[in-house]
Amino acid sequence: MHKTKFFLLFFVLFLVSQASSYSVLANETAASEDKTATISIVSFTNELIVAKEVQFNENESLLDVMKREFNIELEDGLIVSIEGHKSIPNENIHWALFVNGDVQTIAADEISLQTSDYIRWSLEDFDEREILK
Repeated sequence: MHKTKFFLLFFVLFLVSQASSYSVLANETAASEDKTATISIVSFTNELIVAKEVQFNENESLLDVMKREFNIELEDGLIVSIEGHKSIPNENIHWALFVNGDVQTIAADEISLQTSDYIRWSLEDFDEREILK
């Protein structure tokens, strides 16, 4: 009888410990799933190349997410090609980055994403766009 009570107590404690572990894991999973942003890639002719909702972790930079989610090429730490669409340096056409509509002047590896951010990468003629000068 004493062994049965001990076994029952051990079994109940085991179930409680598993339930709390599951609860913590479920909360962590739900929190990570809530971290999403939308990234759009726009060509020089202002055509949408691709737009997608991406998930990210707190410690990931925009560049980390771009490397994971898109086919990109880097040169000296800067993105020079996204999904096969390349910048044209000799014509001063480069990838411009906008976060929630605001042009960014820092590199993608320095940008921390926030939930519901809208990211737009657009090939722009830096000689013609006043906002980029």
